[in-house]
Amino acid sequence: MAAGRVAGNNGSNKPPPPPPPPPLPYIIVGMPKSGTTTIHDYFQCGKAHRTSHFICKGHTHACATCLPNVCAVCMRDNFIKNGPSSPLMEGCGDWDVYTELDACMMLKNPQNPVCYYPQVTDLEGIHASHPGATFILNLRNVDRWIGSVGRFKDLSRCLVNCDIDGVLPKGKGAKPDELRKFYNDQTERVREFVKLHPTHKLVEVNIEDEKAGHYMESIFGVAAKCWGHANKNMAKPR
Repeated sequence: MAAGRVAGNNGSNKPPPPPPPPPLPYIIVGMPKSGTTTIHDYFQCGKAHRTSHFICKGHTHACATCLPNVCAVCMRDNFIKNGPSSPLMEGCGDWDVYTELDACMMLKNPQNPVCYYPQVTDLEGIHASHPGATFILNLRNVDRWIGSVGRFKDLSRCLVNCDIDGVLPKGKGAKPDELRKFYNDQTERVREFVKLHPTHKLVEVNIEDEKAGHYMESIFGVAAKCWGHANKNMAKPR
């Protein structure tokens, strides 16, 4: 897979001038364990964007008493209160970049289990919040992603015990083929959503590609040297 692509590029052979950065906010719509931390660190390094990762409200780590600060919890509460097509990100912080909206914390928070992947089940609610947002679809080799999920035991167990509505039923996700379908279906789901909602710009980036940093710089204007600090060994099977 090449470093990435942007929907709508023309076929001119003449190098165009550097384009202006795409519209804010930038929202990651791919999977966890696919470079979300690397992308967060990349924008943080550039010092030009207010960037959130997992926590959308306040500046604290997730804990039993601060769950409302978690992006997924804030969005889930909006879903419960207002429905799936409502602006699910309303009141969930005002950031330039959101690098992880989902959360799977069923085992660590048994009294208030959280398992919500809004970028998988509720793209309409994200669209309602930010109809002109730039979506970043972070991609990697799916089999290496499956291996990474397997090594991150909390996530692996949580996915099996979670019920991701209409996508990954409870009890599924232990087998590689089930995870592979889950991952690949999300890639196509995002692409189809953007086709139906052309107000969004879609930027796809292969986070394992050695030229990913330069590709990101060409799109977002953040120096390529900021890429890869959290991702040095991701291209190698682990």
